[in-house]
Amino acid sequence: MARSSPALARVADTLTATRAVIAIALVPAIAGGHIDVAAVMLAGAWCTDMLDGRIARRAGTEGSLGAWDLHVDSAVGVAVLLGLAFAGHAPTLAIAIAVVLGGALALSGNAAAGLGLQTIAYAWFLVIAWQQGSTLARWLLPTVITALLVIDVDRFITVEVPRFISGIAALGDHTSRRKARDRRT
Repeated sequence: MARSSPALARVADTLTATRAVIAIALVPAIAGGHIDVAAVMLAGAWCTDMLDGRIARRAGTEGSLGAWDLHVDSAVGVAVLLGLAFAGHAPTLAIAIAVVLGGALALSGNAAAGLGLQTIAYAWFLVIAWQQGSTLARWLLPTVITALLVIDVDRFITVEVPRFISGIAALGDHTSRRKARDRRT
């Protein structure tokens, strides 16, 4: 195992905190129709997410904010959904998704809820960016997604996909246990 590096852990924490600030700034950017600005901020959030994890692993510790990483990532997704809602893009549905999946993550800590929330939010934003954004907004995010996938494909396949699948399975187990308990009573 690598020796712990407090300096690198602080860098990872700074990147996580930066992503939290981006989440806050995304709401008014999207709500105000600044699709290009929001696309750049979202690309930055995705890059800081990949970098903070790599740096924390290199530091040998998750840092002070490492335990909050999934919650900060999900806050970015919630911010995208709220921005889309305030911009008039199916506001009731966007808020419902943010409340249900964000609440599920907050209550259960189940990664699948946070990852599902992010997937829905980002896909929805990609559609809006394609429809309303400039060439920059249309191509920046797919390019960043592709680059991050190429850079981190091994981690995506060996860590993120299994984490999502096991989270879905855990939700199913919880539902099965509840049904069994309800049948007994």
